[in-house]
Amino acid sequence: MAMAAAGALVLAPSCKEDDTLEGATEVYVSISPSAISLTLGDVVEVSASVSNISGNAIDTPVKWSIDDETIAEVVNWRDTVFMDGDTIFNEADSTYTIPKIVKSIGDVMHYGVKGKAGAQGKTTKLRATLENGKFAIASVSVTTHKAEGVTPLTESKRSYRASDIEVTDTAWFSVSPWSILDDYKPVAELKKVDDGPAEVTLADDYIFLNEKAERVGVLFHPDRSYGTYEVTLTVGGNGNTASATTEIVIGPNIKVGMWDPDPSMNMSPPTGDQFYDFFYEVRKTVNINSDVKVYARFMVEGARAEDIANAKGSYKWEVESGNSLLVTGMREVLCEYGYDCVLSLRSGLTPGENVINFCSPDTAALVMKAYITVLDFDKDFPVDDIVITPVDPEQSMDNLVAIAGKNFEFNASIEPLTSLAYHRPTVKIEDRTVLDSLSYNGTLLVLKGLKPGKTTVTLTALDKTKSFDVTVMEELVQMTWGNTVSNLLVGQTENFSLNIVTESKQPNTYPVTWTSSDPNVVSVEGTTDSATVTAKGKGKATITATVTSYSGKTLTLSNEVTVKDGMDDVIVDPTTSPDGSSGIMDDGLFISLENSETSSINLYTKEPKTQFTGTLTAADFTGADVDGSSAEVVDASLNIESIDDYNVKVNGTVTLSISGNEFKVIFNDAPLYR
Repeated sequence: MAMAAAGALVLAPSCKEDDTLEGATEVYVSISPSAISLTLGDVVEVSASVSNISGNAIDTPVKWSIDDETIAEVVNWRDTVFMDGDTIFNEADSTYTIPKIVKSIGDVMHYGVKGKAGAQGKTTKLRATLENGKFAIASVSVTTHKAEGVTPLTESKRSYRASDIEVTDTAWFSVSPWSILDDYKPVAELKKVDDGPAEVTLADDYIFLNEKAERVGVLFHPDRSYGTYEVTLTVGGNGNTASATTEIVIGPNIKVGMWDPDPSMNMSPPTGDQFYDFFYEVRKTVNINSDVKVYARFMVEGARAEDIANAKGSYKWEVESGNSLLVTGMREVLCEYGYDCVLSLRSGLTPGENVINFCSPDTAALVMKAYITVLDFDKDFPVDDIVITPVDPEQSMDNLVAIAGKNFEFNASIEPLTSLAYHRPTVKIEDRTVLDSLSYNGTLLVLKGLKPGKTTVTLTALDKTKSFDVTVMEELVQMTWGNTVSNLLVGQTENFSLNIVTESKQPNTYPVTWTSSDPNVVSVEGTTDSATVTAKGKGKATITATVTSYSGKTLTLSNEVTVKDGMDDVIVDPTTSPDGSSGIMDDGLFISLENSETSSINLYTKEPKTQFTGTLTAADFTGADVDGSSAEVVDASLNIESIDDYNVKVNGTVTLSISGNEFKVIFNDAPLYR
């Protein structure tokens, strides 16, 4: 019996009703979804269910097909299916925690329907066919995307025709969604908005799609004139449209400036289409038998490739005077907003003065000039010696010591000083991880120590060389306690640590001397920024840490430690903690005691208890510390009673243990805030 629609009843002869295709008395086949609407690029996943009259699912293959394969196609893909495995067992506290171990249980085949190009507005049918020929159908329609918006990528497009030959320029837009272009071809329109003589026309094939950047370009022919147009791009149709407009300004604008990339000239290149920082002359002194270049930057407003290329013929070089330079080449080098006009020259053996002009339409009122002097550097400006002395009078060239993190300055120049402009020494440092050069102007050399070590610095000028060694040492700035404990119990061991700040901010490399004023009370062991302190007997002792740098600078810290045989019970009530700083924090209970030998107690809870009322037991705590000493919570029964939104009252007892010494913290109507 044929099926007329999705989900219809299919009769299959059988003497026994079961959950197989052959054994079922009646078969139901359905497709989900039963009506499919999709746009190009979308894939709608589909599934088929087969069941008998009893409602039991029948596991049987389904063949998918499309009536009209020019409208849509069936696609498939696989997914790996995972299941949760065992959780991780924590033997320490007999608990199960996540993450779970995930196991793969196999692959699942998915099917879907995908529309084909050119099928917009058309419909067909999807079929799910069983092995016995029975089937279900679902309708498939391919629709168009909804136009969301069009945005100009530039508020105003500057363009012009640089010659009588017709050129093409582009106004760029972004279209959302990009996939709407699968359904509609964009349409552009030009509109003149002023009385300028410019005549702008669209290209014959004026739409250009940049698929990679997802941009739509409108190609147009600019005029060699001036005026303003608007170009409007519209996408969509049948009431489903979006559009945007951008301005096209016709008219060229260029500007030219002189500059030189040589760092010693201290000239920045002209940058930006607003034409800031332009120079109208450059002066250089060069050696005989050397190459020299003169630069003029030609800036084109808008920076279009066509404009830049067509502007190349708008300048020329002229030798105004001098005969000690030979022109060896002229070229243009592209830059961000135009190009550099580069004149290459070669100096001969004859010293002399030369003046070269740069002429362009932008320089009609003021010709730009390059003044180039040719000299014989080696003959006229010899180097007799390199002279180096430390600025610090206490330093000696025989034993130079720099401090890591600080600058180290030298007077470094040549004799005679008149040759410095032509033979400035070069600086080479053997190991720049130990020492680095910050600056050198030919007279003052500034170095900086980076880390402890030793390296060699070499200065070279013409045929002279001079080297010297520098040892970089660390200097101490400040030392503070990182971790200390003031009260210990006999047998208790704690770690003391230091925060030592050096001039270079690097870790301290000097040894630390740790001492105890009475080793029979407290012993201390350590040579670095941390030490182990052990309580030996009842009494008081002072722990002292001392560190000394190479210069003799010494930093010292001391901390007195009181050692007791055991810990007395601590009473917490309104008389011992009246300062109001005690409270229930995010990580537990903090008690600041003023009228007690113990100054502070921290009881750390597993979870925040700031809003808690009720009874806390030992299971609610993870640990504690008393005056900085770590303690174990042995037993606890604390009742927290709310007084108001910000205050509670605590009663009960917590039993703590430090190095096997147990004592109680007894709360009697203790006020805490939360």
